[in-house]
Amino acid sequence: MQTVGATNGAPRLDLPRAFGMVGSEAGLRNILATVVTSLAVDLPGIDAALKNGDVPAANRLLHAIKGYMPIIGSDALIAQVVAVEHLSKTAGVADVLPPYQQLAPELRGLLTEIQNFLA
Repeated sequence: MQTVGATNGAPRLDLPRAFGMVGSEAGLRNILATVVTSLAVDLPGIDAALKNGDVPAANRLLHAIKGYMPIIGSDALIAQVVAVEHLSKTAGVADVLPPYQQLAPELRGLLTEIQNFLA
């Protein structure tokens, strides 16, 4: 599977979208603090699940990420998360791992962008 909409160095955090959906900086900061906690736990969890061949466990974590991505993510990152999460519903680890390995650095980059915003 080819990666859909890799960000190619563009910002992954879409602050105008996030402000528009949340409505206040305080509310956005609260949501982003939760996202930081989630990504910090979920990314290693996905890595471990795929390493152990447990695609359903990886899917559950990707599904949670997919849930909040439309609030904060860029269009390209949203598309990439949706594509990998969808693939992980039915495909085996051999098919999920390569696109996830392309997505993971983007999610780590998002985590860094959020941490920088919150600093």
